Order: sequence, then structure tokens, then C-alpha cells
Amino acid sequence: MGFTNHKFKEFFLILLLAALLLSQNGCGGEECKVKFKSLSPSSNSVTVITGKFINFFFSLKGCGEKVKEIRWEFDSKEFQNDTTMVTVRACPDLTGIHTLTLHVKTSHHSLSKTWKIEIKNAPDPDKPECYSQAIATIQKGIEGVKSDESPTGMNMSDAYSCLAEYLKKSPCNLEANMAAGIAHLTLTLANLPAHLLLALSAFNNGVETLIKTELDPVINYFSTVGEHANSKFKFTIDRLTIDIPQTGITVNFSGEWDRGDALFFAGVMKVLKGALTTGLAYNGFYELPLIFMEKDWQASLISRLERDETFLMLTGKDGKKGEQLLQEAQNELVDGLNTLIEAFTSIESESDPQVDPTNPLENDIIKYWDCGKDAICPTEYSDYPEGDPREPFKDDNGNGKYDPGEEYEDLNHNGRWNDSWQNTGSDEGENDGQYTDGEPIGTEIIAGEEIRFPGGTRLTNILTTLRDNIKGPDPLDLDKLFGVPKGTMKTQFEQLGIPYPEIRLSEFFVTPSNLRNLLPLYSRSGKYFFNQPEEEKFYDYGIDGLKDEDEPYYDPATNPDPDHDDYDIETNPSDGYDNDSDGYIDQGDPDGDFGTEGNNKFDWVDQNVNQKQDPGEPSEPFVDTGIITPEGIYGKDNGIWDQLDTDHKWPRGDDVGGPTVNIDIDPKNGTIKDEDQRLIDKFYLFFPDATFSRVLVFPDPTVNIDGKTLTRNAELFRFIGKILQNANYLLSF
Repeated sequence: MGFTNHKFKEFFLILLLAALLLSQNGCGGEECKVKFKSLSPSSNSVTVITGKFINFFFSLKGCGEKVKEIRWEFDSKEFQNDTTMVTVRACPDLTGIHTLTLHVKTSHHSLSKTWKIEIKNAPDPDKPECYSQAIATIQKGIEGVKSDESPTGMNMSDAYSCLAEYLKKSPCNLEANMAAGIAHLTLTLANLPAHLLLALSAFNNGVETLIKTELDPVINYFSTVGEHANSKFKFTIDRLTIDIPQTGITVNFSGEWDRGDALFFAGVMKVLKGALTTGLAYNGFYELPLIFMEKDWQASLISRLERDETFLMLTGKDGKKGEQLLQEAQNELVDGLNTLIEAFTSIESESDPQVDPTNPLENDIIKYWDCGKDAICPTEYSDYPEGDPREPFKDDNGNGKYDPGEEYEDLNHNGRWNDSWQNTGSDEGENDGQYTDGEPIGTEIIAGEEIRFPGGTRLTNILTTLRDNIKGPDPLDLDKLFGVPKGTMKTQFEQLGIPYPEIRLSEFFVTPSNLRNLLPLYSRSGKYFFNQPEEEKFYDYGIDGLKDEDEPYYDPATNPDPDHDDYDIETNPSDGYDNDSDGYIDQGDPDGDFGTEGNNKFDWVDQNVNQKQDPGEPSEPFVDTGIITPEGIYGKDNGIWDQLDTDHKWPRGDDVGGPTVNIDIDPKNGTIKDEDQRLIDKFYLFFPDATFSRVLVFPDPTVNIDGKTLTRNAELFRFIGKILQNANYLLSF
């Protein structure tokens, strides 16, 4: 039945009225157009004297369009991005006239604003009498030494106080900023347990205090050095060590500090601040560490959820404050990663000796090892005087070459197997006095131990990929992250039967959910999370059923494994013992004589050699409670350890805690790509939002062995199960 003329007129009038209302109050009218709501400073020109800081910030008004890009330029060069506020430090090196330009892009609009900044030189305030003594204390002192025992007669706390007061009047002094940053970091580490205890005891308020008192000052001091120091700036510390209480960790800050080091620590602190601010977005988030320390943490957590319906909700009225904090956290994380990228770029540009065995004071704090592109150091810095060796590996298939997934000894600490340079070609860049792409970057400040990670293009790609994913909106580029050609990771995932993920960390910040809604379903009365593992619980103690410490004659130093059943791939085949309790020793064992305790799998003795466990055969201890299926309990009290790839029925009823989900059954997640066409989930929970606020999405549907398409939760656990199953292979990338 069609419109009559009368009905058509009514319909037209309704549309016209709606359009008028929208033009006045809604999207589409002038009021909806995105504009600057506030700009500070409000004037177009700003004059400031050296030694002062000035903040620039903005806010928008409009119809709630998403901000896609925020870009700040200082003198037409990239300054900072993705933040609503920047600070310009008017230091003497910037005396003159400059421009600061802001560019903002939203879904449908672009805005810009330019300020003219004139920085006039002002006399630097006189240094206080304590200044030289404070600098000397930081360069020569050891934290914890009393004033009367200090070589300078001043302790670290007083040295920091002297410099902090001076920097309030002269905030651009680079030496004072570097020294104050090191001193503040030293004092924080020396009292770290107390700081953490205070923060946790006050929960969210305590963490806010920790950020303001411990992180922000260090960020400010090191950022000033990073922004204004040149490549010649150095600050040398003769000796400065910190024993972090209750940890057994000693930090050694002795050596040469430069611009790259300042940027590194500023970046680390910014990232840490961003991470902590993320937690502040949720009510009671910092109660979780204490809850997780409890023996029955599940019961404690669920009791807390049931007792307070605002627990782990976004803070503030309607969650608005929480959303704002997440935006701040996102900006801080992006800024921190940008600062780390700049730090490593600065370090890689250095041409001075990074390591000097004859003069430790010349050793850089964060440095690169001039080992060449293979990242294996030459003889004077290596345990291998014969040169750069081929890394030993376990040749599982006997083909004489390393294959991904095989165990190897990571001699150069770069996280991947390396052949000798003699086999791969010229060792380009070794000992040439400059950074070569691929050489490792790291530090020795933790108890003198070398901490190395791949530098150059690979490190930059990792940091930029993480930064871009936090910024959004594109998914994580796994190929770039792992440094492989485009499409490699998706092909590898498909071959291994792993659902290929689209990961968008940005979604956690821009479309946030209440954290309590991301938890799995739980039993209100039983105080536990519903879990339906597809195998019975077992204890990986070996066939003797005893942990090492329970075996007769156990001694942790002289007899750590009395029954000789610990899994050890190197020693088991030739130690002269029957490690798997099957009656065969070493090379005489047709199945290989490997220990059964601690091998992460269920073991039994196949006495009748029928390739399956029979009731009564010796085995590791297990709990014969069966496996939950939609039809009932499978395998209970049958005398054997059971596994079963099964469908999972979602919990229902008044006792179920958590958001309501309109799903009845999760199909089993085994496919034709799996061994025996099944996948055994070692645990199986029920997440109402298996995308975790759209952070993790699988765009390609997976069909199981029964021809059923997996639900999001079922696909999540297929992803987890296959990642665990192929962990060694994936780590080889």
C-alpha cells in the first residue's frame, strides 16, 4: 500500500523539521563544525625570556568527530605529535624568533594554528655555594654513604636538593639537569620498595603521587638535556652504585652520560608513566596487585567485583574522567616511544669509543657494540678468541643445518640463530669506530651484566610499529615487527593453522570498555572463573610421582635430582640412568631416554606397547575427574588420563557473574590442519568480549572439523592454543 498525497506531505514536513533541528543543534549545522574551543596562549605572538618554560595547548568543540592526527612543528620541523599540550623550554640556545605550528585533523576537518615566539636572553642566575659540591657528590659518591663519610662531605639527597632549587631559577643548565636527573633516579631506586609499598597501600591515589614525585621530575630533567644538548655534551661519573633493597640488584651509573642516555631514560619514564596512567583510568585498578598476591586470588577478586559495582569501571561521572586519562596515557606512550626512537638514533650516531677496557669511565651508559653486522663481537670483547663462531644448535632432523624451531645457544644475545661470518660473507662494520646497522645496543648498568638487543633498522621498526599501533587506526604490522618480507607472517600463521590476528592497541584507548566487562564469566557463589580445560589435571613430577624435593636424599646443592628423572635434553641420553622409568638406559632406549619430570607433558610407561595408556600402567599423578562437555562428564574415574577436543556450553543462570552474552555453544576449535584433527585447550574460559574492546580481531573465519564456524571466544582459544603449540618456531623469527 503506497503513500497518499496527505501522508507524503506529512512525511516531507517531518523530514524538513528534522533537518531544521539538526541545522540548529545537531550534526550538519555550523555548531557541529569542528573548531578550536580554547587555545593557549590566546595571542598569536609570545615573548619569553631564557630560563622560562611556556605551555601551549588546545581543545576542540564540535560533534564529537574522532581526532586522527595532532602534529606540532617548531620552525617547520617536527616537534611533538599526538598530544594536546607541548612545552617549549626557552633555553639560551633558542634565543631569537621562532614559530610553533599546530596541525589537527579530524574525520572531516583540518585545523591549524601558528604562534610567533620571541625568546630574549636573560642573565643566568648565580650558582649557589653548594653547586660544585653537589655536582662532585653525584660524580664521586655512592648512594647510602653518610655526609661525614662521603668524599665530598655531602650526601646524595642534599646534592639533589641543591640542584633542584637552582634549576627552579635556571632550568636550562644542562649539567645541572643531567646531574639532578641522575640523582633523583638514584634516590628513587635506593628507596624503590618503600615507594612501591606506599603507592600500593594508597592504591590509585598512591600511584598518582608516585608519578608526580618520582617520574615527572626525572622526565623533566632528562628531557631538557635531550632537547638542548649537542653531540659534544658529556657528563662523567667516577663511581655511583645503588643497591636496590630487597631485590639483590645493584645498578652502576658510573661512566659517560650523553644526550642519548638522557633521551633513553626520559623515554623509559614516559612509557612507564603512560602505562601507570592507563591503570588510573579504572576505579580500584591498583588494588589488583595485592589481590593477586593472595592464595585464593580468584575468590578475592570476585568478592571485590560483587561487593562494588563500580570496581574496575572507568572513573568519573559516566566514565568521562577515565576516558580522558586513557587519552593522556595514549599520548604519553606515543611520546615515550618517539623519545626512545630519538634516543637510539642519537646513540647510533656517536663515533666515540663506546667501550674502553682500560678506562671504565669512558664506557657509555647506553651504547652499541662495534661488532659488525653479524652482531658477534671481535676477540677483545668475546669469549671466542678464534673469532666469530657458528652458534651451536640441536640438529633434530640431522640435515646438518639450522632449521627454525631447533634449540640453539644464543652466543651474541640477539634472539636468533647466527652462522659464522666466514660462512655468511664479509663481517661488515666490525671495529670501524661507528655504528653499523644490525650491531647490538644495550647496557651493563645492571650488576655489570651485558644486556643487548638488536639495534638499527630492526629496533627502529619494532618501536615505530608499536608506536603506530598505539596511535592507530591500522592493525599491527607483524611483518615489520619481526623484520620479514610483507605477507610472511600471515603465510606462516596459515601454514601453522593459527588464526591471523588484527591487533589494534589504539582501540583500548579510543573506544574504551569498562575493565570489569573484559573479565571472563564467574560463579558468584563458588567465587571462581568458569574454566573447562580439555584435559585432566596432572602433576609433572615424573613417573615416581615425586617432586625433586620430596625424593629421598634430596639436597639442593649436592643431590638436586635423586631419582634422576628431571628432563635435560643435553645430559639425559648419556648419564647412565633410566630417566623415564621404562627399563632402558641411554642409547639402549628405542624411544629415547629423556627425563619425565618438568617436560611439560603427561608421561606414562607403555608396558604392553600398544601406544595408548591403559589403567594401571605407571604414570605421572593425575586427577581423574573427567572433562566437561555439553552432554555431561567424559572419562571420569576411568583410570586413565583423558584429553578431548569438545564443544563448550556457556554458563547460564543467576549464579553467573559478568555481562550477558547471547551465545549458547562454542564449537570445538580443532580443524583439519591439526595433528589428529584436534586441538586440546589446556584451559578454556568464557570472555563476554573476546576482542578485548576490539583490540584483538580475527578477520578470517575459521571452520572446525565438524564444518562449524568458530565463535569469537572459540577462535580466541584456538589462537592461544596454537601459539603455545608453536612457540619455539615463532620465537625463531
